[in-house]
Amino acid sequence: MKKILILMTCLFALVGMGITQEVIENPKSPVNKNAGREVLLKAELSIKDMGEDYYFRIPQHIKISPEGFIFIQDREQLLQFDEQGKYIRNFLKKGKGPGEVEAVGYFCLFNGNLIAHDMRLNKILWFDMRGEAIKEFRIHEPVMFAQFVKYMNDEYYFLKSKMPVVKGEPRVVDYPNNLIVYSPEKKELRELSVFATKSFVVTSSGGGGGAIGINRLIAVPYKNFLFISHTSEYFIKVYDLKKEKTIRTITREYKRQKTPPEVEGKLGGWMVINGKKYTRPPQKYLNDIKNLLIYKDRLWVVTSTLDEEKGILIDVFDLEGNYLDNFYLKFPLIKTDDMYNVFYKFYSMTLSEGAVYVAEQNEDGTNQVVKYAMTDK
Repeated sequence: MKKILILMTCLFALVGMGITQEVIENPKSPVNKNAGREVLLKAELSIKDMGEDYYFRIPQHIKISPEGFIFIQDREQLLQFDEQGKYIRNFLKKGKGPGEVEAVGYFCLFNGNLIAHDMRLNKILWFDMRGEAIKEFRIHEPVMFAQFVKYMNDEYYFLKSKMPVVKGEPRVVDYPNNLIVYSPEKKELRELSVFATKSFVVTSSGGGGGAIGINRLIAVPYKNFLFISHTSEYFIKVYDLKKEKTIRTITREYKRQKTPPEVEGKLGGWMVINGKKYTRPPQKYLNDIKNLLIYKDRLWVVTSTLDEEKGILIDVFDLEGNYLDNFYLKFPLIKTDDMYNVFYKFYSMTLSEGAVYVAEQNEDGTNQVVKYAMTDK
């Protein structure tokens, strides 16, 4: 009932703004009669930190090219491996000159090229698959430290957040994330929409401050769409980049998962402002959605439902928002008392040709990227 009230409140707000969109409300169970099964995983490949050509601190943003190349982003690294996991090169050359970068935020693959955004120098770089820089340009607009999410029709799409100023006592507030598009031809930056998350914000007496996220923004591009999750509850918005509006909201009846007391302090981290340590307020429930993935014209939703015997629950929708299927993915060493590392695994997760790639932390604290083949029982 609470979720229905939240949804109705959102609908009334949209109507009041003169905005109409389709809302797909799905039942608790999908249409597939074999839903709830366990999909088996078999490790096929492991890319480990060899301590020579590259190193892993926080491997993330794993992408697989149509040719089978594996790309992994880490601090000051954008690494390329072949299908067998053999290291090929690091695309990033540290510096401020041509073809060099200071800090890459995000990257995408497009027609045999790699496009990266340097957050610090605020420039776009194009590389071919040999690692050669083929073009670059500065963006003379305020998109520094924005998240580069999509390239389409010679335009670049970003999500840019700005910490709100909170007067008085620290509290949980809306944290705006602006979807913006930059046209290098017109040298024009336009704001398209806002997707707010929740954060615990502390403002210091000197005007500075900090924030700890309650939930995170997830934006997955596919063709001319962005599939976006930006709330703690089970809602997915579909934004049409051509029409420049949200055209659909997808939801389903979902049993929220309570936050285990033993992991509450590990989720969200902490910060020190004016010599005082802050952690986010306790959250009764985990965020319903942990990741969004597109696989073979289907939307996969990595949920917060975790079963130590079966694994993590994956929901499957078609691109119109109809709830088709669900199943469990069982990874090694999944434990409910280690939720931080469990969900770090799923934040990095990507899919390609019947396999799932994830970043994992070993018991000794080192990291690796593992490819698992999926077998549906």
